[in-house]
Amino acid sequence: MINETQCFGSPIYTYKNENFLKLDVIFDDYITHAIKRDSVKFKNKSDFGWSYHSENMINDIELSDFKSFIEDKCFELLVKQGYDLSKHKLRFDDFWVQQFCKSGGGHQDTHIHGNSHMSGFYFLRCSDKTSFVKFHDPRPAKLATQLPERNENDITFASKQVNIKPNPGHFVFFNSYLPHEFTVDDGTDDFRFVHFNVQAVGV
Repeated sequence: MINETQCFGSPIYTYKNENFLKLDVIFDDYITHAIKRDSVKFKNKSDFGWSYHSENMINDIELSDFKSFIEDKCFELLVKQGYDLSKHKLRFDDFWVQQFCKSGGGHQDTHIHGNSHMSGFYFLRCSDKTSFVKFHDPRPAKLATQLPERNENDITFASKQVNIKPNPGHFVFFNSYLPHEFTVDDGTDDFRFVHFNVQAVGV
């Protein structure tokens, strides 16, 4: 009998909570401002390939309950992973809403959030036609000796990337070291989502 010990994993958590979709009215104002702010960059040119980012929303008191929910969930997940947060509290490093342009081409290249511990998204407007998030294996030593996968559509220990399709009213939480990107959006449907990065700091 072989005993299996799972270690060095990188979980991705999805969580449905449609209660916060009502906040999209507030996010409308942020996106409207971002479009107006960035419009000077384009003038008579197309905004193809662009995505509109709001300013940091950390200090918006209308989003306090939303932030508290995210903080509590991030704390819960980090503790679940085995981290000792008895002498730490969580704080937001970044908190913004983003919308890909309707002319298409919006995307994000592969990146991490190196100054944070937990990151995530809350999807507001999306469909099966919009962009999706693609996560990459963060272990370079494994990739250096990568074997072929038996079925790339299955999520297994052999997976070198994992795709998560967005749904309105759904959160995605993940450790901030996990490389991720957003695939190219064709602009057919609205694609709007909230980003957040949370850091555990000593108290």
